[in-house]
Amino acid sequence: MQSKQIIGLAAAVVVLIGYLMMSGDSDVSVNQIGDSTITLSSIKADQATTITVKKGETELLSLNKTAAGWTLASGHPADAKKVEDLLKNLADAKAEERRVNLDQLATYGLGDAKLLTVVSVGDSGGKELARVQLGKKGPDWGSAWAQRDAKQEVLLLNEGPLG
Repeated sequence: MQSKQIIGLAAAVVVLIGYLMMSGDSDVSVNQIGDSTITLSSIKADQATTITVKKGETELLSLNKTAAGWTLASGHPADAKKVEDLLKNLADAKAEERRVNLDQLATYGLGDAKLLTVVSVGDSGGKELARVQLGKKGPDWGSAWAQRDAKQEVLLLNEGPLG
């Protein structure tokens, strides 16, 4: 008699687990990789003279290239190697398109300019060479959700410094 109760309890637990897995937010946990990898920017690092990082309207970081090298907005010198690595990573940044419900962009930290972290690179004439928009952290360490400017999409930025 007791073994029938244990088997019945185990069956109920399995059914409950199955129900919970099927009723969860499938857009976040079970995204399917799209058919293509998208290159987010195509910049030449030697043309870059400004780099800015903003969260909404707040500027988090500003770098300028001068004859003496890269400097922070405060005028202090920046680590040239790290800046060049950042530019290389921006030039190589690729993302995978994810199939999601586009009415749930906020789930990924996208769709609202106030939520986005935007990394932009400009040249000496003030022209924007590259722009990468980042949302929340992605599912893997070092990845982030991304979106191209004025596009209704969700991209998973591959692991790396931008992630």
